[in-house]
Order: sequence, then structure tokens, then C-alpha cells
Amino acid sequence: MEDIHLGSDICGRWHNRCYEVLKLLGRGGTGSVFLARRVDDGKKVALKISCEGEDLIYEYHSLTDMACLSMVPEVIELDEWHGYTFLVLEYIEGYDLSHYIRAGKCSYAVAVHLGCILAFLMSKVWQKGYCLTDIKPENVMVDTANRRIISIDWSSLTEAGATVKEFTPTYDIASWGVGQRMADQRYMVFAISMVMMVLIMGKSYSPVNVSIDEVLADIRRAKCPIGVKNILIAGLKGGYDTLQQFYNAMNALDMYDQPSGNDRIDEIINIALAAAALFAFLSIANWLTLI
Repeated sequence: MEDIHLGSDICGRWHNRCYEVLKLLGRGGTGSVFLARRVDDGKKVALKISCEGEDLIYEYHSLTDMACLSMVPEVIELDEWHGYTFLVLEYIEGYDLSHYIRAGKCSYAVAVHLGCILAFLMSKVWQKGYCLTDIKPENVMVDTANRRIISIDWSSLTEAGATVKEFTPTYDIASWGVGQRMADQRYMVFAISMVMMVLIMGKSYSPVNVSIDEVLADIRRAKCPIGVKNILIAGLKGGYDTLQQFYNAMNALDMYDQPSGNDRIDEIINIALAAAALFAFLSIANWLTLI
């Protein structure tokens, strides 16, 4: 993408809207994400652009299908420019969860709070018949402006029960030899457990370099309550069949009054946890009506 630089104007072939490139936000194997300004009204947007359009077309349809969920960024349009496909999304002001790995300041309380939120959000995806298979810190953002947790990559949305094709080895249960590469709830529980693990430990793990037993040994040595350790060990060993079981185990820890040391995310967590608590109540109420 040598022909795209700061100040470039990206003008859509079909919708005729133009965007001025302001800043590179990230780069992947087949494309890049830019902060851009819509020329006609000055609105800031995130612009994903790729020379391989199929992935962006799939992501566009995934986003529109899941648009009713709170963790889905607003999709604005899909278009083409000079042989590239580009997807325009709302720009999220905030930071992704890898911020905590770099800072090394994530407490176990924050990790558990975020685990509850992710389990709640992923359960909503599951209820619609899908799994999000590339759950990792870089794909989860804290939206500080709107006080919510956002998943920013929906290209890995996979029909429940299908073979997982898009994943990151660190968060893939099959890469560790613990389970199958199948889009089910156990797959998502493992990924969320590993996200919590790397946040607490302040470092990432690669199944190429270490074994799952070494990862489990790390959490056993960590300075956090035994209840947190047991939940992570069970999640990383495939011990939870459903997201609800995983959520219930974390919710039972009764640790939500403990300060995390980060006021901005405390407020966001409290809002998201209120929604998750309502989810748990409604799930129990629904279960009671069936017995």
C-alpha cells in the first residue's frame, strides 16, 4: 500500500464519499487500518483497507448481522478505491487490552471483571448461532468515550459447530493440545481464560515455545486468590462446557468491590457488569420456568 500515505484522499467508487487519511492505526498481513476524516462533514472514522477484498466483505456482513449487539462497532459503508476494498467503521476512542500487557499493571480483579464481561458478550454471539474465534487483547477495545467494551475484528465470526479457520495460536485451544479447533463455547472459554492469563501475568505465551503445563505452572505461582487460579486452570484445561458455567464461577468470587487501580476502566467495568448481572438473573429465571 505504498500509494496510501498521510493526507491521501480515498474516494469510493460506488458511494462517492471521500476520506482523508490522518494516521496509521494498525497493519496486518493483507491490509491496514487508518484514522481518517470524512471530507463532506469532517467526521472521524476508522478505515480498513485491503488488496484482498473477500475478508472485508465477509467482515462487513458479519458486522451488519451482529449490529444489534452492544460490542459491535457501527459499520458505515463498504466500497472500492483503485483496486482496493475498504471498510469504514466508527472510530473508537480508547485503547485495546494489550495496553495492560505492555504496562504490566493489570490486577487479577480487573482480569476477572473483564473475563465476566467477555463471557457475557460472547454468550450473546452464541445465542445468535455463532462464535467469535479470534478473541485476543488486541481485538478488544475499551471505548472510553461511550463507556463500553468493543470487539474490533469480526472477520473470525464462525457458525456454531463449524471448523475454526481464523485464530491466533496463543488463544486457540487446539494449538495447545487441549481441545478441538471447533467453534463452540469451550473454544471461547479457553480464549477468554488465556486473555485473563496474559493480562494477569503481563506477558504473552506461544504454544511453539512453551507447553500448557508451563502456563498452568505460572498461574499456580501467581499472587492471586486460589479461586481465581482454579477458574483459570479449569478454563485452560477445557473444564467448562458453557460460557454460563464460566461466568457463574467468576461471579461467585464476590470480588467486585475491590479497586482495580484504574478509574477509567472501573467505571466502564461497572456499567458492563451491571448488564452481565442482568444476563445472569434472566438466565436463571428462564431456567426456572423450564422446571
